[in-house]
Amino acid sequence: MLINNAGIGVDRRIEIVDGFELNFAVNYLAPFVLSTELQPLLEASAPSRVVTVSSAMHASVKPLDPDDLQSANHFKWDKAYNRAKLASILFFNEFTRRLEGTGVTSNSLHPGAAATNFGGDGDLTEFTAVMLRIMRWFLPGPEAGAQTSIYLATAPGLEQVNGRHFEKLAQKAPSELAQDEELAKKLWQKSKQ
Repeated sequence: MLINNAGIGVDRRIEIVDGFELNFAVNYLAPFVLSTELQPLLEASAPSRVVTVSSAMHASVKPLDPDDLQSANHFKWDKAYNRAKLASILFFNEFTRRLEGTGVTSNSLHPGAAATNFGGDGDLTEFTAVMLRIMRWFLPGPEAGAQTSIYLATAPGLEQVNGRHFEKLAQKAPSELAQDEELAKKLWQKSKQ
């Protein structure tokens, strides 16, 4: 099994050494590269499961511009984060299509809000950081946020469940944009480049 659970929220535009915007690189490109590089091993080890953690915030993206995935034209951290999480669902949808018949299943999920160190370590500054710290007092612990990932990775009876999105241990359809096959194909090609 492979659980893609990368997540970062940085409120300023930072380019990593490779020239990619940090939110997009961690939240989307890293799981894309890891999953596609491990694809031969996953297929050889089938039945295998790939679980991709996204966010319900993906639904706020309208539209996704495949030519500005790096937020070069206009950066707002929440939009960059949401765009990367939408991209992760589009990726998992295309990955699912490409894995058809291999014995590898691929599903995505929204883990729900949980009191983790997401956005900590100076990633978020000023008002956003303070609000996040206050919110953590009212949220369940990380164990609650991990439940759907663990369920998708290990539950008996889910071996054949493929290409679905989950929230709170139940299937839930992602946004209409997240289900756009043509957009998923374009994103796949851009990501390969």
